[in-house]
Amino acid sequence: MLLDADADLYDRHPESEARSFIDGDEVTLDHLLEASATATELLHLYAVHGQEAMEVYYRKAVSKADELYHLLANKFVTLHGGDITSSVSALYWAVAISLYGSNTPVQSFASLFSDLQTGQATIQSEIKAWLLDPFPAEGELERAVLSERLQDLERGDPIHFEMELAMEELAHLNHTLYRARRTLIELYIKQFGYRASEYVEHLHELPTPPILFYPVEAYNPSTIAPAILEADLKNSAIDYFLIAGYDDERGRVALAGLRAVPLTRPCVRFEVVDTILFANFCYGYLFQGREQCYSRGVDERYLRILKNIVLDDSPLEPGSDKTT
Repeated sequence: MLLDADADLYDRHPESEARSFIDGDEVTLDHLLEASATATELLHLYAVHGQEAMEVYYRKAVSKADELYHLLANKFVTLHGGDITSSVSALYWAVAISLYGSNTPVQSFASLFSDLQTGQATIQSEIKAWLLDPFPAEGELERAVLSERLQDLERGDPIHFEMELAMEELAHLNHTLYRARRTLIELYIKQFGYRASEYVEHLHELPTPPILFYPVEAYNPSTIAPAILEADLKNSAIDYFLIAGYDDERGRVALAGLRAVPLTRPCVRFEVVDTILFANFCYGYLFQGREQCYSRGVDERYLRILKNIVLDDSPLEPGSDKTT
């Protein structure tokens, strides 16, 4: 699914995938995305555990990972004379400026890195310039998103919904997601100044998505798989939504479900995400011949619902749950 989404992005925006070279090394959009994740991870360690923990992780994990994950980080460490802390901070900003400020992010990154090498630019001046107007087309995007409405196919009239709150949110999911984006811009970028330390300390104030969890070896033929008791989920005091599970002598065992980021409420309701996951599974199963989508427990649950309710293949047992 991720590869399909990547291919679709390239078809719609091929310029974003344009490659470039830095000191003879080919750099792709994947390098920028992974560098963004790595820099954020390292700065999170710095904020929570201190400089030494961050530098140990860089030397023992990042620098020994595949080239995709360390190429740009290593170049910035070299550029800063081995100063890991300054390097990671500069990389964090350079990647953000390139990804968010250009339709050709890789070329923008290569140009910025070249300027930093020759002393024609400083990362501080680039940061100040970017923060003045990080998303110049935001007003146009907002108008386009908020003007979209589901319409009656025959009459062309907007469809009005009178249903439970979760389904109302599903019908206007584009508005929900845009509000989350706008909140991130207003808080994370404008108010917090895109500082990683502020992000870590104020994560509970920012919109975060639900997290789908399931056994790591999702399709291992073994009958033994890591799982967690639902009682332990309840005791953790973190909001959750159970998708697949079974009962044994210890109680209900959770095989898969959705959880919130600790101390936060998801920006999209669990029920909405569950419905989206189910619809995606149904589409893949019915029209693409795909039976494996998420994990064994999730897929089996969704397939049972598809056959019993949507296709009316066989009636559910009396008293069984007809919802996901």
